Amino acid sequence: MKKRTALIVSASVLVLLTIGGGVYAATRTTVTPHFWAKAKASRATVACASANPNINISKNTRGDIEMNALIYLSDVPAGTNVDVKLASYSPTKVTGADYYPAKYGSYNFTMVKQSDGWHFTDFRHCR
Repeated sequence: MKKRTALIVSASVLVLLTIGGGVYAATRTTVTPHFWAKAKASRATVACASANPNINISKNTRGDIEMNALIYLSDVPAGTNVDVKLASYSPTKVTGADYYPAKYGSYNFTMVKQSDGWHFTDFRHCR
């Protein structure tokens, strides 16, 4: 009897996990990858933002912003040196520029803070 109960419980747990995984997969948001070749191919019509030395934010907040700025272009190889410069900051919005090596180009960005972190609202090739 104990073996049968254990088997039923195990099967029930597997069914629930399968259903839960399916629901998660169906409802999760997908992230659209952004590629540097397409970004660089766009015309650079504006000057790249420069760093504002008067921005005073915590190291953790700056780290969150910079990490988000670095991972926007999904196909730039890991370890590529990117200089992230912040031009303006408020607790809900930040602007700046990603300066990649010449091969990849440089880009102005705007991000807004939402409940789940920083999200891009603009990312443009700059000169």
